[in-house]
Amino acid sequence: MRTRRPRTPLRKEIGKRIRALRTEQHMMVVELADKLGLSQGYVSALEHGKYAFDIEFLCRIADALGVHVINLIEDDPSIVSKRLSRVWDRGEFRNLVYQLAKQFEQGHWSVVACSRILKIE
Repeated sequence: MRTRRPRTPLRKEIGKRIRALRTEQHMMVVELADKLGLSQGYVSALEHGKYAFDIEFLCRIADALGVHVINLIEDDPSIVSKRLSRVWDRGEFRNLVYQLAKQFEQGHWSVVACSRILKIE
């Protein structure tokens, strides 16, 4: 589920967003760790982009922070909406859904895979 891998720009960016949302709410690392059932060190490592995570875990983090998961993936959630609108307008929505479903079936349902498909990296 969550493994240590070399840091990627996307993971570092998501980690920064997690930290920013946590600090905006005046929440300490220990509080977020308690809500997630994790250690403080692990949450800190997530915020520094040291661990990979899947979409389910990202949803748990979003719930603990009281935000929508898209706020962790993209600074400006309207970018995703605009991408989906363009896809819909060009009649490519069925293909997009197919690509996302295929990723899910193959067990590659990750933030990176979804962001690549949605072209929001």
